[in-house]
Amino acid sequence: MAIKFQYNKTSLQQLEKQLKVRVRTLPIIKNKESALRMEVKRCKTEAAGLEERLEQQIQAYEAMFALWNEFDASL
Repeated sequence: MAIKFQYNKTSLQQLEKQLKVRVRTLPIIKNKESALRMEVKRCKTEAAGLEERLEQQIQAYEAMFALWNEFDASL
């Protein structure tokens, strides 16, 4: 998006107002971005931990799976 500007006083004042707003909100946006990055990182590590826990539980049940074949299904 190209910035359109005119060489008059009112346009200059509008551009200065927009610049002030952007300069004032930039630290807030950066803080939100870093907080979001930390939340994503936390969620990824939590998901990896849950995946590992699930794999451990599946492996624990695989040892018991052999026992089911020993019983008669007609019971």
